[in-house]
Amino acid sequence: MPFDEYNIAASSVAALVARVCTHPLDTVKTRLQVSLGSRESVVGAAQTILRKESSTAFYRGLPVALAFSVPGLSVYLTTYDYVKAKLSEVGGLGKDNAANHMISGLCAEVLSGLFWTPMEVMKNRLQVAERLKLVGRKYSPGVASELSGSDTARLARQIYSRDGLRGFYQGYWITLGVFVPYTVIYFVTYEKFKSWISSYKVHKGSVTDDVLPPWAYILSSAGACSIAAATSNTLDIVKTRWQVANRQGELKSSWEIMKHMWLKEGGLRAFTRGMLARVLWATPNTVISMTVFELLKRR
Repeated sequence: MPFDEYNIAASSVAALVARVCTHPLDTVKTRLQVSLGSRESVVGAAQTILRKESSTAFYRGLPVALAFSVPGLSVYLTTYDYVKAKLSEVGGLGKDNAANHMISGLCAEVLSGLFWTPMEVMKNRLQVAERLKLVGRKYSPGVASELSGSDTARLARQIYSRDGLRGFYQGYWITLGVFVPYTVIYFVTYEKFKSWISSYKVHKGSVTDDVLPPWAYILSSAGACSIAAATSNTLDIVKTRWQVANRQGELKSSWEIMKHMWLKEGGLRAFTRGMLARVLWATPNTVISMTVFELLKRR
């Protein structure tokens, strides 16, 4: 399927709807991932935010998330559809071929990462700023002072003045390390679930081969996302810590972050922190975005 205005419009609407609906869960997930030594549950983290801050804290970082989500998801979904169609047309890999889905997902993630990474760098810092000040903990020296302002423009100036454009892409490679496996697992599983449902419905004579009812996209994306989000959670924690941490602090590499988590924060348990919150956030976010996209791109 070529790049066109229908796919771009569909993915843009999908990005806006999904991000607004699920941003509070994203905030809870991020807080849990950077909370040193905490065993707080998803519900407990949400209650802490309400008790010590306010309901608006759940939406901290939303403007910057929206600003990058629209182009990011548009590039992500349209690239996936375009590469999948091209591989089927000229590469000899059918649309139901798992290798096609893997390559298409890889291309989609690499290109969209140019938008996702700066979004994550800024969004994550805005989401955890008040938490760091309230609990008085520093992941590394200078983090709390750097995050003392919750204003997006101020944060952008701080990042640019210290590291230039490179600062907005802190963790780009580790982000790919997290989301390339996530995307590959997701799309291979998603397409397989859709294929199973399609085969069943076609056999029953209730749908054509390329058109599925909304519930089929909902179930397929929910199942695929739950699996992909849970399996990639460990690397996502390291990625979030790396993006939040000050590069001039004590922990200057992903390896040091993992060693610190293992030795100081409870071994394996530290790497499962926020897993449930991540699944609870990613699943509706993906279900909404994929279902809206699949339905709107029909014409």
